Amino acid sequence: MAKLLVVVGATGNQGSSVINAVLQHDPSYKIRGITRDTSTAASKALSAKGVEMVVADRYNVLALRIAFKGATAIFAITDFWQPYLKALAAHAGLREVLVAPRLNFNSARRLAEEDEIDQGRKMVNAACGLDTLEHFILSSLPDPHAISGGKLDMLANSVGKARTLKYLQGLDKPFYPSHAGNHEGKTLWRKTTVLWVGYYMENWINLPYSKPKQTGDGTYTIRTAFPPDTPISLTAVADIGRYVSSILATGAAAHPVLAVSDRRTMAQMTATLAAATGKTITYEQVSAEQFEIENPGLGLMLAQMMAYMAEYGFCGDDTKTIGAEELGVRHLTSFERFVSAKDWSSFCQK
Repeated sequence: MAKLLVVVGATGNQGSSVINAVLQHDPSYKIRGITRDTSTAASKALSAKGVEMVVADRYNVLALRIAFKGATAIFAITDFWQPYLKALAAHAGLREVLVAPRLNFNSARRLAEEDEIDQGRKMVNAACGLDTLEHFILSSLPDPHAISGGKLDMLANSVGKARTLKYLQGLDKPFYPSHAGNHEGKTLWRKTTVLWVGYYMENWINLPYSKPKQTGDGTYTIRTAFPPDTPISLTAVADIGRYVSSILATGAAAHPVLAVSDRRTMAQMTATLAAATGKTITYEQVSAEQFEIENPGLGLMLAQMMAYMAEYGFCGDDTKTIGAEELGVRHLTSFERFVSAKDWSSFCQK
């Protein structure tokens, strides 16, 4: 009987990478993809590859249990960015109708963080007690708020994922001395591998703040709040699936898997992009406040992300992690190889 892998967020960056890698490397798995809309081009493309695509509400435990039914393995990921953008849109609507003050980005961040935690808890609860399940892979992140002692308080996109993990871990613990803990939660935790993914290389293509902007003399400048010489843990989207495929082959990991493809500084990446485009591109670090002005609702979050990496590293403490070598993951994508495989002709902005 074929094993069944259920992938949450099947058409997203991580989910689609997992599906493509497993289809390529492990034909013993039948794959079921969970998505919001099976009529999209991305969903139809996966269906054409033999993936069973289903709709399931991430906020409905019963719907998730139905979608998880028969799963041998589950890849679970929560979404911060859609709730965040939805919250911002709601604030914008109020601003137009009620002449409210400027968008409350802090409020939108908190709403999205709580939304993401809710998604995560529902997925965990739906997976508990699933007797066919052998492996639960949870895409998460370290908690920068806790690691920094509360100093870094804007990284809601990481905190929601970290607190979902904390909720799952908590199911393994007794609530009072005579309580033995949640048996189903304890069983799920023992089947869980935690996956930590770095900063997407694809952000260079997809996010406007990464684009070099032309200066008066015909050269270009990349402006962010990132320190020029702090190494950034980078992950090519295609490599996420390679890591997960290896995790499925080796079994539940005792420590978080750090799915990183390469590490480069902003200065190094700018030089690589300049060589690829044939343009003169320099890097300029701006203040967090200026970066927020240029990228409303995003600049301060990204600035804190880089401040976190500069002071604490990716993991933030001495947490033991498992990497590519231990898992036998080969042929990871260097930043140079990522750049050489893309068309950068329209990368620079005027």
